[in-house]
Amino acid sequence: MKNYDLIWIGTGQATGTIIPRFVKAGKSIAIVEGDRFGGSCVNYGCTPTKTLVASARVAHVARRAADFGININSFEIDFKKVMKRQNDIRNKSSSGLKSWLESMNGVEIYQGYAQFEDEHRIRIGEEEISGDTIVIHTGARAQLPEIPGLNSVDWLDNVKLLDLEELPQHLVVLGGSYIGMELGQAFRRFGSEVTIIEK
Repeated sequence: MKNYDLIWIGTGQATGTIIPRFVKAGKSIAIVEGDRFGGSCVNYGCTPTKTLVASARVAHVARRAADFGININSFEIDFKKVMKRQNDIRNKSSSGLKSWLESMNGVEIYQGYAQFEDEHRIRIGEEEISGDTIVIHTGARAQLPEIPGLNSVDWLDNVKLLDLEELPQHLVVLGGSYIGMELGQAFRRFGSEVTIIEK
């Protein structure tokens, strides 16, 4: 069984800042990732949503072009291209982080979910490793509200929403926080009817 100075579980925002410091200090590091490299911000939050917002802003400005003395006879939104651009950007960020980490001396990558065996040993699939220090650096996920009948409809969370291939005719957003408002505004600008529900 391999032993490391540090086992780092999850590759969210702090990974790019902290791991190079341990590498510089000559530490041996195991990085364990069960999903996409980069955590929630790169894959399901900031990066893809800001990319969608940028596309939605362009649509908004195009609609208002006449207010600025610019005549645009017609335009259309190619939702598949909007989503492809968003996916290309987040996929490049995720794969870039993984490649960068793999290139570091003293760093080994384990693809899979970690399961603790004791306070210094974890298992990834059939492989077991140990570490003097283990950092749990896992991300966040949307909480599914307890709403009767919710599981009988095809609901979306931030992960599923970013994989849409067709523009929804009507999007109902549960929650009027910044994420709900940001996505609601973007999809409205793409052409969906949007209803925000905030308790």
